[in-house]
Amino acid sequence: MMTPPPDEEPRAPRRRAQARKRAPPDSRRGGSAQQVLGEAQFRRFAESSDDVLWLADLDMGGLLYVSPRFATFWGVDADSLLQQPTLWNDAVIAEDAHVLPTPFFADDPSRDESVREYRIRSARGELRWIRDRRFRLRDEDGTVRVGGIAEDVTERKRREIETGELLQRERDARAEAEAATQAKDEFLAVVTHELRSPLNAIRGWSHVLRHSGDLLAGQVKALDAIDRNTQAQAHLVDDLLDSQRILCGKLNLELGRVPLPPLIEEAVEAVRPSAQVKRIRIDVTQDPVIAIVRADPDRLRQAVLKLLSNAVKFTPEDGIVSVRTRLTPEALAIEVRDTGVGLEFSQMPSVFDRFQQADSSNSRRAQGLGLGLSLARQLVELHGGRIVAESEGVGHGAKFTIELPADSVCDEQAALHAAADKVPLAGKRIVIVEDDEDGREVLGLILRRAQVELHSFDRAAKAYDYLAHASADEQPDALISDIAMPDEDGYAFIRRVRKMEGEQHRPHVLALALTSFARVEDRIRALKAGFDEHVAKPIDPERVLRTLVEALGHPGHPHPAPA
Repeated sequence: MMTPPPDEEPRAPRRRAQARKRAPPDSRRGGSAQQVLGEAQFRRFAESSDDVLWLADLDMGGLLYVSPRFATFWGVDADSLLQQPTLWNDAVIAEDAHVLPTPFFADDPSRDESVREYRIRSARGELRWIRDRRFRLRDEDGTVRVGGIAEDVTERKRREIETGELLQRERDARAEAEAATQAKDEFLAVVTHELRSPLNAIRGWSHVLRHSGDLLAGQVKALDAIDRNTQAQAHLVDDLLDSQRILCGKLNLELGRVPLPPLIEEAVEAVRPSAQVKRIRIDVTQDPVIAIVRADPDRLRQAVLKLLSNAVKFTPEDGIVSVRTRLTPEALAIEVRDTGVGLEFSQMPSVFDRFQQADSSNSRRAQGLGLGLSLARQLVELHGGRIVAESEGVGHGAKFTIELPADSVCDEQAALHAAADKVPLAGKRIVIVEDDEDGREVLGLILRRAQVELHSFDRAAKAYDYLAHASADEQPDALISDIAMPDEDGYAFIRRVRKMEGEQHRPHVLALALTSFARVEDRIRALKAGFDEHVAKPIDPERVLRTLVEALGHPGHPHPAPA
């Protein structure tokens, strides 16, 4: 038997290996029974699957197998794809063509993803989403092929798209609602500013006339009526603003240590003029144990004032309103009781509802928007407390009780004596910046009566020039500035003042923002700009003077850093 030459001996095995490598699975008639059985099982699995299974040889650059399910997705039979693999790519819509290489099973150096999603349009014109997962297979002889599973994910993608569109619509709706809320807030700010400005002049001039000399009884009565009604109008504006803030979740408390006895007295004094008109007696009984409480002083005073105003409003002439504070193991209680018209039992569940009136008929005697009790309840709830309403029926009066957590009471057993520490204003140098002539003149008269040395300006630029060139002996003790002014508003003005103080090493001048912009946001903005205090218009002369006295009487008064 002839022996083949040495150089030919290894060639036959290599040719046989190459033949095995290139031949498609169904062309291999030889091999073990296990291999044939494995291929048969694979075909049964592939043909029963809802997905498209495919296998390709990258070395040959050809498609070896595709399951019959391909015809359901693409609308083209599997044999046609084996003959022309580009049919797979041809069905992909133009927008997604970049996702797949050509042919679809080829390696794409620019993309490492093993999972690709794209859309195809079948021969019947249907648009379908395909999720194609690729993986590599290695034979026993080391041959590497690439296979994949393509599944129809049209329904899932449709749900994802619908969900995304729904979320986008919700985001758009939320953005529109926020924009509408912002526009409404800005509108309310402008409206309240315009409402407060004339009230400022009315109330200020009323105060001036009251102190202008001997007045006739009729003149005093007229001034009292003017003062009461301007104050009532200002409270209506405040109620509308506060109600809107609470609804929008924008009303935040500024908690601190507050002496309760003077707070109650201030609320009582605020309603005393209205009570005197109806000859209503106000009795006050305060628990001596209660001195300092943790609360927002303005908001707690406002809640008490709403209850007192409600009591005076619904108490007939010669009636009695009593205020009592007491401490129980469970709560700090502030009771306001009246001998007024009382409440029907049917009214009790809705007495704290917004715009609720005990008598909403056209002939009702009490005026107002029906916001007072609602605001009082919401303000107390912000403090972690509650308000309880009680009445034995019509004609038997009513009692409203504010209940705050017992731990609201601080440990101190004596009230702060701020009044005793007041510093007289006589001789203090104060600068006023107010473009409104009436407002500037009224404020000037009020301060001159307090014996201050006054310098008034109608523009921020004039006031700044005075401050910048004032000698050490001419430096003011306090500055009162409006916010809404032509040429330069109060925010920009106080920022320039604070910058000048730093550059020239001047002492910090106490600055009060006196403005018709009275929202919490406006106060925060004023303090951040560099003001030390924020006082809302219309002018309350006593409050302006009290604020100056208290601020000037505390050299360690904290000054917010300019924004």
